[in-house]
Amino acid sequence: FFREFCLSQRKQEMASRTANWRGLTSRITSSTIPSDELRRAIQFTAFSKRLEKIRRYPDRFEMFGKYDNMYLKIIRDVSDGDPKAILRYMDEEGLENKMMTLGYLKAKILTLHLQERRPRNLIEYGTYAGYSTLVTAMNMLPGAHLITMDYDSRFLFVARELVAKAGLDEQVTFLRSYSQEFVVPDTHTPVDFVFLDHAPEAYYFTLKQIEPFLSEGAVILGNSAGFLADKMLDYLKYVRGSGKFQSTLVPTSRSHRPTEPDGMEVSIYRGLPRLPVYRQHPALSPSPPPSIHARTAPELSEGGSSVPLPSADADSKTTETSQTPESGNR
Repeated sequence: FFREFCLSQRKQEMASRTANWRGLTSRITSSTIPSDELRRAIQFTAFSKRLEKIRRYPDRFEMFGKYDNMYLKIIRDVSDGDPKAILRYMDEEGLENKMMTLGYLKAKILTLHLQERRPRNLIEYGTYAGYSTLVTAMNMLPGAHLITMDYDSRFLFVARELVAKAGLDEQVTFLRSYSQEFVVPDTHTPVDFVFLDHAPEAYYFTLKQIEPFLSEGAVILGNSAGFLADKMLDYLKYVRGSGKFQSTLVPTSRSHRPTEPDGMEVSIYRGLPRLPVYRQHPALSPSPPPSIHARTAPELSEGGSSVPLPSADADSKTTETSQTPESGNR
C-alpha cells in the first residue's frame, strides 16, 4: 500500500510539472519578448538564486560553470582594494579554463595607450567579466570617467562587484545596453578613448555611430583584429583607407591562448580629411577685369604702378610706322 501511494504521488507530481512546463512554453512562444532576452533573464534569475543560497549556506552549495566559480573565488579569497591581485587571479583562472577575458598580453597594449593618451571620457563596448574594465580604471586620471556596457545582466553584475571590490567603482558607469542602442550622453563628450570588444560584426556600425563625438587624436582599440579579421573587414577597410584614421595592427596572441596568434587594431582619429586650398587665378574670376585703357593713370598709381600710360597719339604713330608699303597699297 505504501509503495502504491508513493507511485501515485510521483505520477501526480510529474503530471503537474509537465503541465507547468507546457504552460511556460506556450507563454514563451506567444510572448513578444525576443527569445534571447528571455534566455538571459532566466540565466540571471538562476544565477541570483544560486548566489543567494551560497551566501546563506556556503558549505552546502557551489556555483555552476567556470565563470561563476571564478567570481565566487575572487570574492572569497582576494582582499578588498587590490585590483592587481584580482587580475592575477583572473589570469590564473583564464589560463586554466580558457576563458574569454582580455589577458595580460593585451592588457599591456591597453595600458600603454591609456598612459600615452591620458583620456578623460572613455567608452567600452563589451564588459564580460570586467578584466579590461579593471585595467582601464587603474590607468585613468582622477577626473576621468568610463562607461562600459554589455547586454548580459549576469556579466554586468559580476564586473560591477569585482570593480567595487577593487575600489574603482566611482569612476565607472555600468550600463546594460546593446551597442546599436547606446547614445553618448552630452556630459561624456568629446570621447577620447574607445575600446571595442563586443561582436566583431558590429565594429563598423559602432564606429560610425560614435565618430561624430570623437575628439581629434582619440584612440580606438579594436580587439581580436587578427583572429576574427574576416568578421570585421568593413571596419578594417574603413579605419585603414578612409583617411580619417592613422591605423595599425599590433600583433599579439589570443586571450589566455599564447600559442594562437591574434592582434589589436590601434586607430588614431585625425578628423575629417582636409582639402587643399587653392588661390583663385584672376583669369578664372566670374567677372573679367576691365581693360587697361579704361583705367586712368591715378587708378594705376594707387595700385602701386608708376609706369605712365601711352597716349592715343603715340598709338597712332606706332601703327603708322608699323605699316609696310605693301600693306598701304592694299
